[in-house]
Amino acid sequence: MAGIGGGPGASVTSTANLFTWCYIGIGAILQLPIARLFTHFQRVRVLMIAMLIWAVGFALVWVTGTVTTAQLIWGVGALCMLSIASVTYKPFASAIVSELAPESLRGSYIAISSQCWAIGYFIGPIIGGWAMDQSALIADRFWLGAAATTAIGLLVLQVFQTLHLEDSSLLSKEPSQQQRQQNQHRNNQH
Repeated sequence: MAGIGGGPGASVTSTANLFTWCYIGIGAILQLPIARLFTHFQRVRVLMIAMLIWAVGFALVWVTGTVTTAQLIWGVGALCMLSIASVTYKPFASAIVSELAPESLRGSYIAISSQCWAIGYFIGPIIGGWAMDQSALIADRFWLGAAATTAIGLLVLQVFQTLHLEDSSLLSKEPSQQQRQQNQHRNNQH
């Protein structure tokens, strides 16, 4: 996002301030209202919404690098969208991992989820930094590619939701242990 702080020679300080106020500040302010807003939605749907917001944010980063005017406005919009996506995703990601995990393996599933985030925070800056050091064409396409990858995330979430709904419907049709015992008791009495 070279130039995001006011031109091609944007200072590190102006870029850091922009990141602090847009990404961290907006996220801190909106975290609770966003969590309340999406409380009544299905968790998978909230994660899908977050993925779509990330796609918009990545596309706005691309716009920031390709337009010649109002880069600051585009950059602010990009960072705000990425911040909103992050605070939308985080509270519901842990909840869905807990929901999908078998009770006996819940801790392991959450640990693996956290490890995935850590790996992402390790790999993302390396790839992003590499892309920003390349030609404008590669850097710009990188952000469009990042936006396009959210389609994979949406597909994975849709598969999870479908499998989860199928499992839920099978469980609701299957008699509980208590119902089976009552039926067996009735059959033994006859």
